[in-house]
Amino acid sequence: LKTPLSDDPHGISGGVEVMGSFEDTGDNWSVLPGIYMPVGNRVILKTGLEFGREDGADSRRANVTLMTSF
Repeated sequence: LKTPLSDDPHGISGGVEVMGSFEDTGDNWSVLPGIYMPVGNRVILKTGLEFGREDGADSRRANVTLMTSF
């Protein structure tokens, strides 16, 4: 889920990614709220803090992703 934070539909956006296991949803899941920033013609930088559970233990991660379309 992602939505622009200004009137520019191709500008900075806020979003949330939800990931999990369909076999045991109580054991493996995570939520990653993030900011998506265009840094080039077809390049987007995504950053955020991910939290959830992994193999029965609490997990927290800092996430930085550089994405390009081709």
